[in-house]
Amino acid sequence: MNKPQIYDVFISYSRRDYVDENKVVIPNNIVSQIKDALKKANISYWFDEDGLYCGDAWAEKLAERIEECSIFLFISTSNSNEAEWTSKEIATAHMFKKKIIPFRVDESVYNKSVIIYIANLDFIDYYTNPTLAMARLVDNISKYIKDKKEADEKLLAKKRKEEDEQKRLSEEEQNVLIAEIETACVEIEEYELKAEHTRKRATAKVKKVKSADQRTRLTNLIQSSGSISTELHSSKDKNRSLSE
Repeated sequence: MNKPQIYDVFISYSRRDYVDENKVVIPNNIVSQIKDALKKANISYWFDEDGLYCGDAWAEKLAERIEECSIFLFISTSNSNEAEWTSKEIATAHMFKKKIIPFRVDESVYNKSVIIYIANLDFIDYYTNPTLAMARLVDNISKYIKDKKEADEKLLAKKRKEEDEQKRLSEEEQNVLIAEIETACVEIEEYELKAEHTRKRATAKVKKVKSADQRTRLTNLIQSSGSISTELHSSKDKNRSLSE
């Protein structure tokens, strides 16, 4: 089962495009521009700002961050296309069936290890018109989030409706079952009363039979014929006595 989406966008980038060799943030770098644009549009995002996820020990955590996003944004540059970890991130996003948006800052060729995943995807061309590219990026992400939210709400409403319908059917089935049992109990009671009345009449007639052997045989026959009913009445009397 997929994890709930905690934020909107996972930003995949190369640290060389974000900080210099002294780990100082490069002025007006593309990553910061994208962060500012998303923040201004109230679009939540996550990215490895401190460069912590740089070894196999962090692979699981990195995969979790990708799984928790709605959109995977790949900042495509000469640096990111040469980076080993960005290719792994793209492959992971593809496995989790995330919407992948390539944001091409320059005309560098995609890394061959992931080109099969993103070659046919629509990309946003930054190097031709930066201002338009930023506007397109925000619009595309906002629209996708809106559409996805509406689709998720419809799916949730449908699921709840199905659950309510199933619950209603289950309640109806239970009510039918209870009614059938209650009817059966009434029929059993009527049958027992009729059997008891018939037994008493037969017992009274036995007394009129002259042969002692026949009276014994007929009495045993009556008792045997009514053994089930007798046991039921005995059990009912016992339960009544316990309740009292």
